[in-house]
Amino acid sequence: MPDEKTTVLDVLARLESLERKNDALQKEVLELKTQQDPKNWQELILYRQLHKQTLTEITWTEDDDDEKQRYYREDEPMRREVIGLVRKVK
Repeated sequence: MPDEKTTVLDVLARLESLERKNDALQKEVLELKTQQDPKNWQELILYRQLHKQTLTEITWTEDDDDEKQRYYREDEPMRREVIGLVRKVK
């Protein structure tokens, strides 16, 4: 079987195909970077009753009002436990 000759048009077509693939990959990389942005994640929080191990409430960070967040972060930090991070659904 003789060697197939590569023409300039073949090379140009391959270059164009590679450029399209590169553009698609760059878009995917940008999307992954935005997903890793901390503002796109929310904490899943476990609140416990005072001096008890029983669960009181599980909530998301964005569902807490400012007063509740301040109370559990400053006054009662031992009763607040972040049990996970979940990416926000768009």
